[in-house]
Amino acid sequence: MTHEEMETAITRLFEGQELLTGKVIELSEEVAELSSSVKAVREEAEADGKLQREAINQMREQAEADRAEMREASTRCSKSPNQWSLTCCC
Repeated sequence: MTHEEMETAITRLFEGQELLTGKVIELSEEVAELSSSVKAVREEAEADGKLQREAINQMREQAEADRAEMREASTRCSKSPNQWSLTCCC
């Protein structure tokens, strides 16, 4: 291999290295963007989950309150059976 061929080969190696370095930088930037996107999606999912849990808890509380009201109404009606007609006395 001549001196010129060696210089050409070395130049090509450096050019290849620069291309690879550029690609690595580009891919690193894309990974950073994807990480940010994933973080945002996770935060949204956590917020949605929190809202869903709160809504479920409110529905449970309302259902329990409704059941308690029905028990109370049932107890009132059972204590005064003479007041029954087509509808409950409540």
